[in-house]
Amino acid sequence: MEYLLILLSFLLHMVTFIVLRHYYLKQQSYQSEQHTFQEEKKELEQLLMSYLIEMKEENDRLLDAFNTMQKQDIEKNASSTSVTHHLDEDEQISKDQAEKSVSKEQSYTPLVDAIEDQPVAYQKSYQAEIIERYEKGETPEQIAKALNRGKTEVALIIKFHKN
Repeated sequence: MEYLLILLSFLLHMVTFIVLRHYYLKQQSYQSEQHTFQEEKKELEQLLMSYLIEMKEENDRLLDAFNTMQKQDIEKNASSTSVTHHLDEDEQISKDQAEKSVSKEQSYTPLVDAIEDQPVAYQKSYQAEIIERYEKGETPEQIAKALNRGKTEVALIIKFHKN
């Protein structure tokens, strides 16, 4: 009877060690998943931060271009008004009327004809193009090369679409 209890104790110890080892391996895999998740999170934050910086720089360039265009328009208007003040009133009235009629004739384009002549063309966004190519079976590297985009950008768009 004593041998039976020793054998039973030995079997219980073995089962306990196997269960503990199983939980230990499960804990290790969980920690490694957490580590990879943290790395992906940092990578995503860095990528979004770089996109944000790029957009800010592009907005600044656009704002500068807009401001220079406004300054040019103001200078153009100022020079044209200074020239017109030097003319006699009669000449000025006839010249203004002539300029208005010429500019109206030159700037007039029938809107309906222009719209009817142009075929309606829709252009896909590059995100839609990426998703379409990915669904056709292309790898993110191939898509990035074909669309002249970054590999991480393509991978990020695909991840967002999956979720």
